[in-house]
Amino acid sequence: MTSIALLLLFSLSCYSHLEMSNNEVGEVKQEKEDEVEVETEEDGEDQKPPQVRQFTEEQMERLVRCRTSEGEIVEAPWHLMAQSKNFMHMWEELGMENAFCQSSSLTATEFEFPLEEITGECFQKILEWMREHHNVPDPILREDPVTKERIWFKFTDWEKQFFDVDFEDSKEYFLAANFLDIPSLYHYCAQEGARCIMGKSGEQIREMLCLEDNLTDEEKTNFANEFDIVGPSSSSS
Repeated sequence: MTSIALLLLFSLSCYSHLEMSNNEVGEVKQEKEDEVEVETEEDGEDQKPPQVRQFTEEQMERLVRCRTSEGEIVEAPWHLMAQSKNFMHMWEELGMENAFCQSSSLTATEFEFPLEEITGECFQKILEWMREHHNVPDPILREDPVTKERIWFKFTDWEKQFFDVDFEDSKEYFLAANFLDIPSLYHYCAQEGARCIMGKSGEQIREMLCLEDNLTDEEKTNFANEFDIVGPSSSSS
């Protein structure tokens, strides 16, 4: 089974047996302020809002070289790439912060971040997402206190437009978010992927994910029973 198939099926299981609702518990307010508030559900647990990282003026001006799958070099803002845990791990492991501070250039010419299978076109869309979510804390995953099932995120108008693409593009975003490890994009892609699959038959899901039909009739029946769900007809609003 392909990696995208595994990711989407995992996403489906996270939102299994849960209908879309307007419940705004745990919703992250999309505000571009120095301090971003996060609504939390009052379940008796002490939960601290995720912290928003503060950047210096120099960090806001930095550029980092990223190589796409086609070999294209894209100079991306460092403060946006900081949303990628994969990028930050590599940056810190190589000691690039000290090396960069000692350099007179605003571009880390001695550092090149490989984007593996992410195309230049897809990476530009990922940069759009990171630009829109700069200074927005990562979303908090919430569960319904009664059913213990995942509460759906409520998309902003901008986010709904971002995901107003065909399924193939959504899969590209999902794979990119998984590789870069961008929590906000990953979880929103997971929800959108689950929404696209919900209500589909096993055959339809197989075709969407380009999977070979190697299941027996009994396995198909078990799969249909396990993921017998009712999903929304469109992105959350």
